[in-house]
Amino acid sequence: MGTLRAEDFLRSDGITLLLVLVLAGAAWLSSSAPRKWRAILKGLFRMRLSPQMMREDLDLRQRSSLAAFFLSTVLIAVFFRQAMVEQGSDRMGPWGFLGLLGLLLLVVLVHVLLIKGLGAFFKGDGGATEYVSTLLLLLTVNGWTLFPVIVLATYLPGLRTEMMVLGMVLTMALLVFRWFRALWVGRDEGLQFRFILLYLCAAEIGPILIAIQAYWSTAHP
Repeated sequence: MGTLRAEDFLRSDGITLLLVLVLAGAAWLSSSAPRKWRAILKGLFRMRLSPQMMREDLDLRQRSSLAAFFLSTVLIAVFFRQAMVEQGSDRMGPWGFLGLLGLLLLVVLVHVLLIKGLGAFFKGDGGATEYVSTLLLLLTVNGWTLFPVIVLATYLPGLRTEMMVLGMVLTMALLVFRWFRALWVGRDEGLQFRFILLYLCAAEIGPILIAIQAYWSTAHP
């Protein structure tokens, strides 16, 4: 499990270039929007996001917010591609990373549109705007928490299995935390618990379980 393979996407010079580009993007972000990282950390440790924070620091119409989210999504895609290679189930070829990145961006877009649509359906925001901001915030945090995991797994292949487990644990912890915050925000906004739980089961937990089952059946026929 921990040995390098000739077809390993993460062995090529491309992964080094990709990580350097991500760091360059983070450096640009720090210089052009020095408040951004502080706002992300502040939002992580708050159960509710203030309207000012959502408007000024977590709005994807701002280039800095869009860049932070996109860079983190790139890191998430790298990690999951790495996990697929480690499991020996990567059948997408050397350019599969781009397909995985596109899929992740599409899934996030569908989630955002669904949440916004549900907010409009209930004739009020009902915390939808805040949950969208929370979703994007925690995805951004997820990507950057995976950065050291990716680096260690790439350049210390003997630790790759352990790093994959650690990355999955971090990702699942942030996912569960996001669901907990969804319940918190929804209840604070007066939504009934069963409606919040129905959304989480139908739109988030259920699809994740289906994807895991489909991946497992493909990887282990």
